[in-house]
Amino acid sequence: MRNRPCTAVLLLLLAAQMAGGVELWSQPQKERYLTLSPMLKTSALLAHHLDDAFLFPHEWSALSLSRLRLDLNARWGDDFDARLAYEFGARWYNQHDGIVDTLGLSAITLPIPFRLTPVQHEWYEGKRLLGTRELDRAFVAFHPGWGEVVIGRQAIGLGRGVLFSATDLFSPFSPMEVDREWRRGVDAIRLERRLSPTASIEAIAVGGEHWDESAFVLRLRGYFGLVDAAVLGGRRGTDQFVGAVVSAVTGDAEAHGEFMVFRTRDEHPQGSIFGDGDTIPKAVVGGSYTFNVGNGLTVLGEYHYSGFASHDADQAQLLFVQPEYLARYLRGDTQIICRHAVGAQLAYSFNEVLASTVNVILNPRDGSGVLSPSMRWDINRNVSLTVAGYLGWGEQPVNAMLQSEYGAYGQSLFVQLGLYF
Repeated sequence: MRNRPCTAVLLLLLAAQMAGGVELWSQPQKERYLTLSPMLKTSALLAHHLDDAFLFPHEWSALSLSRLRLDLNARWGDDFDARLAYEFGARWYNQHDGIVDTLGLSAITLPIPFRLTPVQHEWYEGKRLLGTRELDRAFVAFHPGWGEVVIGRQAIGLGRGVLFSATDLFSPFSPMEVDREWRRGVDAIRLERRLSPTASIEAIAVGGEHWDESAFVLRLRGYFGLVDAAVLGGRRGTDQFVGAVVSAVTGDAEAHGEFMVFRTRDEHPQGSIFGDGDTIPKAVVGGSYTFNVGNGLTVLGEYHYSGFASHDADQAQLLFVQPEYLARYLRGDTQIICRHAVGAQLAYSFNEVLASTVNVILNPRDGSGVLSPSMRWDINRNVSLTVAGYLGWGEQPVNAMLQSEYGAYGQSLFVQLGLYF
């Protein structure tokens, strides 16, 4: 235990010696190289909880999380590249029972879906300290003239939403997540064939430990003037789905939409808006506009409907006690507890190194919500500092039972220092 701070300092000093990354091998004239880029992020979350001893044994709690990511990149001309990323994580609680995680930080220890084998281990587990290591990227990519082939552990994003998502089937982000730099990798084979300069068809096969934990997606995508659109369909786990994604940009305005309908093997316990329990829709509709204020003030709004969620917050906990539903929630089938959510974002860059964002997430049915202002300062090209606050409101829980979706949120402060070498 006494050696851990020294170990952390040594890791930091080692990374500092590798500023700018390390070129392990190169042939510049042939565009061939092998580089190693270490990245270290250390975060702290301080939370003040509500007065509910069942949910929050302590009035105050703190969490510290560090991630050392070693990113190995290889390139062999225009035809081939590969990537390997390995992460070491350490999480420390100030209380034995930890804290309620409002930012998605606990995801480092949850089982990661859509992986043939996790390659995720705990290198230390104590009362307050948990250490993990994980292989997050391991893929090779080929770039023939007709398209692209990617094989291995990779990040796959399918949606257009900013705060919410209806079509991101694999490792979607939480609306409350601050750090979205790296989407979790999944084990997949992705084959894209260009049909024309503006259209392509793509097949994605994603593996899991079992057949019912795997997926297959077929996507047709194209650009039509100012519009970018895609239709997709396939199978995820035991669900079948069809969907569409569309976005358009004109001048300083942008609009986007995501729509998906799932046909599930098991019925949702609370039914569906289609009158049955096994036809589940999800949707995101939003848009943004950049006003000519200073360096440009961008205002964004989104509405999200998730048929996988609960009708009301006080019924949600009855769903979570069902293992099948809890597994679906942890897989990311829904990122909100209740079915309706509205989000707004104000984004403004003061200059090239200082940017601010204010997010508001609301449940329009019960009136609860979370306000989250944040600031990112890129101190230099190797160092960044992010600070974010969270303020929740709404009807508070009673004897550990939710009365509103965001009423259990207290106040919290998140600080993250990022070092890119």
